[in-house]
Amino acid sequence: MIELQRQRNLLRRQREQDQRVLTALYNISLACRNRPTLRLILETINHELASVFSFDAIYIALCDQAPERFDVALLVDEGQAEYIEGLEYGTLTEAIVRMRAPLLYRDLVVERDPHTPRIMFGNLDKRSRSWLGVPLMAGEVAVGVLSIQSYQVGLYTSDTTDLLQRMANVIAVAVEHVRLSHQYTLLSHTLSAQVSARTEELAALTRIASAAVSRRSLPEILDEALGVAIDLFRFDAGNVRLLDEPPTHLVLQAHRGFSQHYAEITKYSVLNTSPLRKVVLDGQPQAIERGWRERFDPGRFPIQIFPPFDCALSLPLSIGSGVLGTLSLFGLHERTLSEDTVRLAQVVANQIAILVENTRLLEERERQISELRALSSVSRAASTALDLRTLLRHVHDALKEFLPLDAFSMLIYDPERRVVSDAISIDQGRVYGYWGGRPPPPRSLSAWIIRSGLPLRFEHLPEQIAALEGVERHALGAWQQALSWLGVPMLDRDGRVIGVISVQGYTKNLFSRRDEIFMHNVAAQVALHVQNVRLLTQRASQIAELEAIGQIGKLVTASYDLDLMLDEVRRVVAGITETSVFYLLICEPETRIVTHAIFVEEGVHIPLGMLGLPVNHGTMSDWILHNREPLLYQDLRAQRDDLARRGIVPRAVGPANEVRSWAGVPLVARDGELIGVLSVQDYRP
Repeated sequence: MIELQRQRNLLRRQREQDQRVLTALYNISLACRNRPTLRLILETINHELASVFSFDAIYIALCDQAPERFDVALLVDEGQAEYIEGLEYGTLTEAIVRMRAPLLYRDLVVERDPHTPRIMFGNLDKRSRSWLGVPLMAGEVAVGVLSIQSYQVGLYTSDTTDLLQRMANVIAVAVEHVRLSHQYTLLSHTLSAQVSARTEELAALTRIASAAVSRRSLPEILDEALGVAIDLFRFDAGNVRLLDEPPTHLVLQAHRGFSQHYAEITKYSVLNTSPLRKVVLDGQPQAIERGWRERFDPGRFPIQIFPPFDCALSLPLSIGSGVLGTLSLFGLHERTLSEDTVRLAQVVANQIAILVENTRLLEERERQISELRALSSVSRAASTALDLRTLLRHVHDALKEFLPLDAFSMLIYDPERRVVSDAISIDQGRVYGYWGGRPPPPRSLSAWIIRSGLPLRFEHLPEQIAALEGVERHALGAWQQALSWLGVPMLDRDGRVIGVISVQGYTKNLFSRRDEIFMHNVAAQVALHVQNVRLLTQRASQIAELEAIGQIGKLVTASYDLDLMLDEVRRVVAGITETSVFYLLICEPETRIVTHAIFVEEGVHIPLGMLGLPVNHGTMSDWILHNREPLLYQDLRAQRDDLARRGIVPRAVGPANEVRSWAGVPLVARDGELIGVLSVQDYRP
C-alpha cells in the first residue's frame, strides 16, 4: 500500500513536471510567433526554464556566422541579467559547440582542470558548483548553447541533462525559426533597398541617356547630367570639364554648388598643372574620403574660391581608350566611398562620355548641314551679284546666319596695282568703306595676310597680336575693340592673293579651327566669283573702249575742226577712264612746238600757256616724245626714284592736288612721226 502511494506520488510529480515542460515550451513557441527580438526570446527562455529547473545562473547564447564567436548571449546570475552581442566562446561553451554534446559537472570546482582558463560572469566572488550545458541543435548543426548553474553541489543528474537536452532541441528549432525570420526580413529589406537603389540608378542612367536626344546645347545637357549624378550619390557639389583641342586645358562646361566667381576664375584649367591630370592621363577614378582641402597649397591653387569640401570623387569621362574630360563630385563632410560606389560612379561618368560624344556627333552633323547651306547661300548670292560691292554685302549676310560675328570686313585686292580696289566693313549693322584705291596699311592684319597668303586667327586679339612681328591693329567701323578675330585670304587661279575676308567678335574665343576651315571654303567660293566679276567688268570695259575708239574714229573723219575733235576725244576718254585729270598735247614733229593743248582737271579747263612754245625739257611729255614709249606710274609718291632715274622732273599744273597715278602714251601719225602726247591722271594711287 505504501509502495503504491509512492508510485502515485512519482507519477503525479512526473505529470506535473511534464506539464511545466509543455507549458514552458508552449510559451516559448508562442513568443516566437510574433517575430520578437532575440533579446526578448532569450529572456522568455530564461523565464520559462526557471519554472522547470532549479538554477542560480543561466547562460543562453546563439552562434554567429563568424567562428569562435556568439552572435548574442544572455547571462543571468541571481536575477542580474546581462545581454551581450559578439561574445567570444568560453572554454566550456566552445567544447559543447565543437562536440555537439552535453557537458555535466556535479561539482565544477572539484572536477574541472584547475589549469583551464576560467571565464566567469555575474558575482565573481561566488563560484558555480553544479554546472550543466547542452547544445541547441537544429538538425546536425549546433546553433547555440544553453547552460544552467547552481551554487549547490550535485544538483543536476543525467535525467536533468536528458530533459534539458530534449527541451533545448525544441527551443533550438523555435529560436532558429525566429532567426531565419529575422534574416528573411533583413534580406527582404536589403533586397528592397537594393532594388530601390538599382531603380534609382537605372532612372538616373535613363535620364542621362534621354538627354542625348534632346535638342539642347551641350552645356545644358551636361548641367542636367551633373545634377542627376550629384543627387544619385548624395554629394553637395560637382562639375564637368572637357578637354579642348589640342588637349592642353580642361574647360569648365557645367557646375553646381559653386559660385559664379569660381566659374570665371577656373574656366580654363591647364592640364599639366591641374589636380585632375592623373585622372585624365591614367583614366582611373580618384577618391578622397577626407581632408580634401588640406591637399592643396593656397599659394599655388585657388582653394579660397572653393566651398569647404572635405571629400571628393573625380572620374574620367572615358569612351573606348580615350578620355574626353572629367566628372568631379564634392562633399562637405568626410565619407566612405566603397568600391561599388566608385564603380557605379564610373558607369555614370562613362554614360556622360557617351552623351558628350553623341552630342558632338549631332552638332557636327548639324554644323555640316549649316556649312553647306551657308556655302550655298554664298554661291547663290555671289552668282547674282552684278558688282563687287553687292557681292560683299551678300557674303556678309550669308556668314551672319552661320557665324557668331559682330563685325565683318572684306576687301578686294589688285595684285598688279597693289592697291585695294574695293572694301567694306559692316559693324553692328552699319556699313563703312575703307582703303579704297590705296594699298592696305603695311602693318595691318590684312596686309600681313596679303603678303603671306596665310590665315590669321586670334582667340584674344589684344594679348596675341604682340606675338606677330610687324603687325598692329587697325580699327575699322565702330572702332570698338575686337577680342576674337579671324581672317583668310582669297586666292585666284594662279595662287595670288586677290582679297581678304575677316570676321570679328567682341568676346573671346568665338572662332574655332573649324570656323577657319569653313572661312577658307567661303573665300574660295567668293574668289571664284570675284574673278568672274572682274572678267565681266574687263569685258564691259573693253567693249566700252572699242566703242570709244569707234566714236573717235567717226569724229576724226567727220570734222575738220581740230579743236572740236580734241575736245570730243577728251570727253570720250574721260568718260571711260573716270580719271581726275585729262591732258592732250599736239606738237610739230620736228620742232616739238606745241600747236594745240587741252588740260582738264575735275571737269575744269585750265589754260597751259604752251601754244607756240616747245615741250618743256625733262617733263613726262618730253620723255615720251623722246623715247617714243608709253609711261605708267601707279604711285608717283612711291616711285620718285624711278622718276629721277629717267631724268624726269614733274611740273605741277592746275590746282594744288597731288597726282598719284599717271599714264601717258605717244600720238603717232600714219607715217610714224610723233605728233603729241595723251595722258590721264588721278589723285588715287
